Amino acid sequence: MVGTSHMAMADEDGYTWMNSAPSFCRSKEYGNLTSKQVSKCDEAAFRYLSKNWKTITESNGQAYEIALDTITRPLPTNSDGGATLRAASVLVYVSEGETFNSHNVLHFYFDCHDRYQTFSSRWSLTAYAPPLSIAAKISSVACTYPILRKDQSKPRSITNDTSYNPIPPGWNRKIGLLGTLNVGVTYCTQSGQCKTVGDDINLSEFSIGGTPVGFIQGCQSMPNAEPCLNARMPVEVLASAPTGTIIVKLNGRNYAVGNFGNGVEVSYEGVSMPITEYLKR
Repeated sequence: MVGTSHMAMADEDGYTWMNSAPSFCRSKEYGNLTSKQVSKCDEAAFRYLSKNWKTITESNGQAYEIALDTITRPLPTNSDGGATLRAASVLVYVSEGETFNSHNVLHFYFDCHDRYQTFSSRWSLTAYAPPLSIAAKISSVACTYPILRKDQSKPRSITNDTSYNPIPPGWNRKIGLLGTLNVGVTYCTQSGQCKTVGDDINLSEFSIGGTPVGFIQGCQSMPNAEPCLNARMPVEVLASAPTGTIIVKLNGRNYAVGNFGNGVEVSYEGVSMPITEYLKR
């Protein structure tokens, strides 16, 4: 999964992207792929997100590929709970050579004035985008690009939405371990309705040096703070797709977790470890 807090790599059924991916993405388990094959599967999943692209290049030649079909305005209240800026968002790939690197995918968030933040493995602080900066140019695209698709119907309750049960074939590496979702992890139903662990942490109960820091941003700085530990959610980690997206069971229902499972831990042979470490076995 790419660096984004919601289902960047999964379409509605979780595996349709495989139709356009190399055959080994659907014929081999994730753990049996070479690093080059994993890269190609990751790229196929990412490119499936958008049919329309725009590339912005810095003066030094660094290219930023904007996935125009991922632009959202404004960000729905039921997704990406850690986003401070919610006027517009978009996925961008920072190109570095021919080999696709999923860690170079950034999720940009804008206030559509002059402030932005990003999410990759964690949330960035809100920053100022100078008028001629790359961030300002991406903001201009995200805040003005015409959204031609039918966008954001009224969200349904996540408790009544479709569970990933049975697990779609795209998640072909079975795991079956107990684990936890840490604060900041977003879990989604099959229809794309999402919630983020910790988005309901009481702001008044979480402060550093007497200053409220609140919610997911505070837990990134102090993951072992009591409100953050109390917000962790026990799950059963069921399966993984070649893209790194995983399926977890929470309160009897199956959800998908993206971003390569960052923030998800599993208990394996008595040791707690990030799911990313377990998948390297």
